[in-house]
Amino acid sequence: MVSKEGLREAALVRRRAGRAAAPLFLLSLFSFLSFSLLPQPARAAESIRSVGIRGASRIGEASAVRTFAIRPGDRHDPRAVAEGIRNLYATNQYERIEVTRETDGDSVNLFVRVIEYPLLGSFSASGNQKIKDKDLFAETLLKKNLVVGPHLLSREKKRILDLYKEKGYRNAEVDWSLAGEDSLGNRDVLLEIREGEKVRVKKIEFAGVEQVEEKALRKKMDTKPDSWIRSGEFKPDAFEEDKEKIRAVYGKNGFLDARVDSTEVKPGKAPRDLILRIFVTEGEKYTAGEVSFDGNERFGDAALAAAVKLRKGRVFDRDEYDETLSNLYAVYSEEGYIFANIVPERTVREGNVVDLVFRIAEGEPARIGKVNITGNQRTKERTIRRELVAAPGDLFKRSRIIRSQRELFQLGFFDDVRFDYRPVKGTDLIDISFDVVERQTGEAQMGAGFSSMNGATGFVRLGQVNLFGGGERANLMWEFGNFNQLELSYTEPWLFDTPTAAGFDIASVRRNWDSYYEKRKGGGVLLGRRLPWLDYSRIDGRYRLEQREIEPRANASPAVRAAAGTESISSTRLTFTRNSTDRLYHPTQGSVAILAGEWAGGPLQGSTEYQQYELENRWYFPSIWKFFLGLRARIGVVDGLQNPSTVPIYKRYRLGGTGIWGLRGYDDRDVVPEGNDFDFGGRTMLSLSAEYKFPFVEQIFGLFFFDAGNTWNSFREIRPNELKRGVGFGIRFQIPMLGQMGFDFGYGLDREGGGRWEPHFQIGTDY
Repeated sequence: MVSKEGLREAALVRRRAGRAAAPLFLLSLFSFLSFSLLPQPARAAESIRSVGIRGASRIGEASAVRTFAIRPGDRHDPRAVAEGIRNLYATNQYERIEVTRETDGDSVNLFVRVIEYPLLGSFSASGNQKIKDKDLFAETLLKKNLVVGPHLLSREKKRILDLYKEKGYRNAEVDWSLAGEDSLGNRDVLLEIREGEKVRVKKIEFAGVEQVEEKALRKKMDTKPDSWIRSGEFKPDAFEEDKEKIRAVYGKNGFLDARVDSTEVKPGKAPRDLILRIFVTEGEKYTAGEVSFDGNERFGDAALAAAVKLRKGRVFDRDEYDETLSNLYAVYSEEGYIFANIVPERTVREGNVVDLVFRIAEGEPARIGKVNITGNQRTKERTIRRELVAAPGDLFKRSRIIRSQRELFQLGFFDDVRFDYRPVKGTDLIDISFDVVERQTGEAQMGAGFSSMNGATGFVRLGQVNLFGGGERANLMWEFGNFNQLELSYTEPWLFDTPTAAGFDIASVRRNWDSYYEKRKGGGVLLGRRLPWLDYSRIDGRYRLEQREIEPRANASPAVRAAAGTESISSTRLTFTRNSTDRLYHPTQGSVAILAGEWAGGPLQGSTEYQQYELENRWYFPSIWKFFLGLRARIGVVDGLQNPSTVPIYKRYRLGGTGIWGLRGYDDRDVVPEGNDFDFGGRTMLSLSAEYKFPFVEQIFGLFFFDAGNTWNSFREIRPNELKRGVGFGIRFQIPMLGQMGFDFGYGLDREGGGRWEPHFQIGTDY
């Protein structure tokens, strides 16, 4: 055992040795530096005899040597060795690299020892409540057998943080840890996430804004402060886009040089609050001056000036400037000059007045080369081509391409029609391609039901609007039970390859109405043609010959009882239609006008005489988002050729429910002239309707509606202030093999006894 005195003596010796060692260390350092600064005798350059790699099990020694980039025979240079080490680290494969040398005479052997990063085994996350694992890892590039190094984990951490920022969690934190190690050295990664609270924009501040109202800037921005109607969600991408929107506001007000210099996102008082600061330089305000053209030969200055939206002496509106340039290109492209180049040249004169010169290189007009059709499986190519208003050799006009697309939509055969055009290199030709997506055009329905009016019924309905791929329409309808109906119709839309429609129909019907039975047998022929001299228009003529029998029920009114018996009807109907809507089903813009006249008896013979005239107009307007508005007005008048009493009861107007004379919110056929029996309709009707429609998903539409209508005993009795009103909502389904089906729930505001809700179910398109 060492005594206490011995320990004190040893400590004293160590202190004395330490004091003596300090001067010796300083002397040695001074001698080393002095020696280093003195000229040294030249040494022979050492060469590399060999390069060895140790520890490279996954990458391979040969690959590591190539990356190290030092070869046997090279001159030994410490700088080259350092560069080789950097090359190896740059591969992100190695956790640590050590290089040792062994001198062998005038040669050097280099030994490179590497420690490789492990590979990724599995990966998981904890703490993520707002974002599911599958969504979290879908955002990352993590997958098994990746090299697990700081570069990988830092990169994926940034991806995850960016995802959380996009979702509004700017305070989220992400750490990771490595766990486990299998026989191959693979490691598992655990991501540890602290999501924090979702941030909200508490305030938006502007700096440098003096000549426009801050309210106007905030109104255009997608980013909004938190309020009782808004969450104040912060989306970095939207905030970036807001910079351009701010610039657009200034541009519209004449500040052409305005810019957003920078933005700042800083925390508010609460951890979840954000304050956004936007620094703006406004610049000068400009006024529009003279507008002129240079190089225009195909169009005169007056024709081009009509396309100019800027007005001299007013604020230079950037939107009007952009619209002007777009309009000028439209003028040229409409005449085939699709390769025209228009370069605006701005000159600022005294008073910040901007004069514009549009320098135009017109080039040569382009013509249509090939017209390609793709995507059609059932529809014949000639069926599609005959609807196109653009053909090879024609001047290229974009309006004709759009019109061709519209005509194809109007066929009702396609869910989508897309077009594309590409210039043919080295020529003035442009090839056009139309790609169609065919819809299920056949309808097949079968079912059974029971109603208080018709009792037990069953039905089979088969229909096809593109029977042989040429647009032929065929329908077979068979209903049986207390209500019997058998109808067959066929229409050829292009008779003898001309835009002439021809068809026929035959029918045998026994219908159970509310106060009488109606039996009908007969048929008709149809002939129609498009009108080339009046756009979007056609005229159709129809002749029908049939026999009808009226059999009153016990509750029939005297007027209906007086109509009992069998009569023959020989009638003709002439219909003029103009349809400029963008598509056949659920149109969003355009209009429809229908004027029809029908006559029976007189020169046509038969035991029934009447004349009937109907006018209908429909208008469609696109609205916000995908909403669109439809308006409809219909008026009908029926009279006898000599005496009103010859008008048959089945030609009189009774509104209510859905269908051709629908009035939602009221029972079927419930609205008759005041003073008439419940089953005796009027000779005049007026119907107004509005639908505000929107898509839920593809082929499913919701709608709100307002209907108003009434019937009278003569045209002179029409009183628009006596219309019965209905409001409500509904849904439409476009179902393959079944067609369009819908359900409406209407509230009749003017029903006798007070308003109430009425459900309506319908098949087919009536609006």
